[in-house]
Amino acid sequence: MWAPLLVLLLAGPVLPQVAETVTAIQVQGNTATPDDDVRRLAEVRVGMPLDTSTVDAVAARLKAAKRFDRVEVRKRFASIDDPSQIVLVIIVDEGPVKIVMTGDPDRPTRVVRKAMPNILILPILGREDGYGFTYGARFTLPDP
Repeated sequence: MWAPLLVLLLAGPVLPQVAETVTAIQVQGNTATPDDDVRRLAEVRVGMPLDTSTVDAVAARLKAAKRFDRVEVRKRFASIDDPSQIVLVIIVDEGPVKIVMTGDPDRPTRVVRKAMPNILILPILGREDGYGFTYGARFTLPDP
């Protein structure tokens, strides 16, 4: 007789589970890839239902595309009054990019990913009596 009452007291009130729906998608951090391409790669759209595995599945699909160095997908509430409205925030890092001047008046610049890594160069110059000048350089990659 006391067991069901004890379970009810320990568990607390049972709230009805509301179906969560994606009401907006924000893409941040993308420079070379348009927002629509990121949404297409993530396979998300406004109005789709959101379950517990959606956020991880979206992140996995973006990582599988191998176009981004780092991917984060965050779930945020769009409304305080209605917790069923969800905003997905997709944060991507495309790595180093550079801006290229195209000369086209309609599209004067273009953003492209850098193919070569940044190389740091340290020039070494020296002079010794009888030998003259010596020169050289040291090369390294930042954060190898």
